[in-house]
Amino acid sequence: MPKAPLRFLLLNGVVNKVDAISRSLILKHEALREFFGQNALVDVACYGGDADLQGMNIFRNSSELIRSDVFRDANCLIYEFGICYDLFDSIHVAPRNAAAIGVWHNVTPPSLAYNIQAFNTLKISLTQSTNLFHCDHIFCDSQYNLDEISPLDPSYRNISVLNLPIEDSFLHNSEIVERHNNDKCLQFLFVGRFVRSKGVLDLIVAFTRATRKVPDVAVNLVLVGNTSFSEDSYLNEITTAINNTGNRNIHFAGTASQDELLKYYTNSDVFIMPSYHEGYCVPVLEAFASGCHVIAYDAGNLSAIVGDYGHTVPTGDVEALTEALADYLMAVGQARRNKREPSIRAGTTRFSARDLSERARLYAISHSIAAYKKNFIAGLGDVIQRKGLWIS
Repeated sequence: MPKAPLRFLLLNGVVNKVDAISRSLILKHEALREFFGQNALVDVACYGGDADLQGMNIFRNSSELIRSDVFRDANCLIYEFGICYDLFDSIHVAPRNAAAIGVWHNVTPPSLAYNIQAFNTLKISLTQSTNLFHCDHIFCDSQYNLDEISPLDPSYRNISVLNLPIEDSFLHNSEIVERHNNDKCLQFLFVGRFVRSKGVLDLIVAFTRATRKVPDVAVNLVLVGNTSFSEDSYLNEITTAINNTGNRNIHFAGTASQDELLKYYTNSDVFIMPSYHEGYCVPVLEAFASGCHVIAYDAGNLSAIVGDYGHTVPTGDVEALTEALADYLMAVGQARRNKREPSIRAGTTRFSARDLSERARLYAISHSIAAYKKNFIAGLGDVIQRKGLWIS
């Protein structure tokens, strides 16, 4: 137990309800309050956001932060990091006896920036990521993230993986439909921000080509994502590309609530992630938990998180993506003609659609919020015990 009530300070640039990095902070906020109860105070420091968290403090810059009581009195600082924010520079003047933890979510490569401002922001972010090595411990969303950050300081050893979870609504989804048992129109799904690095234009091209190759299987493509966190210019390109294809089966749904998102997954047969960079990718797990087959590029952590439960193709290879989509459509078409279950390709092997879906679902639902909180508290306990803040 703690020697005395601990004071935790969770830090990020913004804390929003639907932002992935913010979600990481919010879950830690919940875990700390649930585990420590009256034995801890949990504060948050950020520039702002729409999340309504107890103990939320707004600062304009790091100078304001380091003069504040919530910073100076903190026993443990937990910095989320995936994009530059100057509050993270406060690590250099952290209270002497405080424990400091960094959470590495990865930074999009500057080469994937959509304009010079974004390029400069990502370059600064990569430079600021070295602040992580001033922490007592680094949590990484994935083994891929750990392998990417470790070479920046090969002597640093206090680093571990803390996989992000899926929402509980995906664990107990009783509305998952029986697939492939009739001639219903199939649904392909994309979920993510509409930014250049997500490869949505590649998907539009590949889907259009695949449906021309296999015209006898009806299928819709639905594009879902928060437009507030997207690039306006890229949104315009997507709209133009859809119109130019003349394909009326491509539907831009845009922003969806959590309940709407769950229904999109539930009603979809295939989830497609043609991203050029992923440090983790929670939507892949959400799709698996909902019974979807997953087809993705092999960028970043996608190969690892998809594993042998879905199918990956080389990043940027639109023809390979086209073939993967067409192969799925042909498998379903052939199965319907023969009145049997489809044989779906995952990697170099084919599996019964039902068996593959069940294996993938069991894998996905192991990434629960409860498991995430348990692993976080265990890792945190090791850190604060090393700092002498914890009595075993």
